[in-house]
Amino acid sequence: MYLNSKSSSTTNNNNAFVPPPSERGGSNCFSESATVQVENKGSVSMISLQVGDRVLTGSSIYQPVYSFGHRHEDLEGTFYQIYTDKSNHTPLEMTSGHLVFVLDNENQLQPVRADAVKAGDRVMKSESQEDDMHPALVTKVATIQKKGMYMPLTPDGLIIVDEILSSTYVSIQDQAPIVVDNSKLFPFLTEDKILHWFMSPVRMLCLGVSSNACQILERSRDEEGIHSYLMAGRSLAEFANQQGFFVQMFLIGIPVFLLFAFLNLLEVLLGGPGLAPFVCFAAITLGGWVVNKRHGMISNSQESNKKLE
Repeated sequence: MYLNSKSSSTTNNNNAFVPPPSERGGSNCFSESATVQVENKGSVSMISLQVGDRVLTGSSIYQPVYSFGHRHEDLEGTFYQIYTDKSNHTPLEMTSGHLVFVLDNENQLQPVRADAVKAGDRVMKSESQEDDMHPALVTKVATIQKKGMYMPLTPDGLIIVDEILSSTYVSIQDQAPIVVDNSKLFPFLTEDKILHWFMSPVRMLCLGVSSNACQILERSRDEEGIHSYLMAGRSLAEFANQQGFFVQMFLIGIPVFLLFAFLNLLEVLLGGPGLAPFVCFAAITLGGWVVNKRHGMISNSQESNKKLE
């Protein structure tokens, strides 16, 4: 295994359609009519999907939707419609910056923006949990205007939408192009992997610490329905984008990378985000105790030396 609408405005058979500048850099999500497979429910549209629903992901297992990075029923945008030669129903619909996986010339999956997908590309499809993923040829890419923006988040950062393997994340290329370009200096750091690591604290909070605390964050959104944590991440990326290479890479990039890489490593070693926050708490508590103990021993030693003098 590998890992109410207006009429269509543009069709693309050879080259990726590029929307006007006013349409770029905005919200990036799935459309309200995009469907996912939900455990014990079957096919469910994004507009009906809820936090806690267990959806089919790229790991070929059902995982819970722990939050929505973006959710707004009335926001209108341009959605890319990705048609394949094995499409049995409506095409996958996602906005320009949402990431979907495409097979490269070496048959390796690469996350690419929806507006970079073109006819002739190969995506991965899966109709059910029992069905192994298989390549499908993109036959056409079109665009359509619709209302509704939905970005469900899953523990592995993957999701099967309209039978196509997609990322739950969106590119920050529009907001921080220099940051994205510099990240390409490290081939193992694909954009979806960076974003997945960045979301580690939210996964730990929602799936490990407290669902109530997670619900508070869930309600903390901007006027467009974007999660406050994602807005903070976007602001950090935009700030870094304005800095020189040294500041961006060494004072911001590497420290942030090490922090979130460590948190994600904890998730991997502990089999998920459930236990990771408690291990972090225990490690901090133990570290504090060791520092305290060390400080106490030094103080006692100094007092003993004074008495001997």
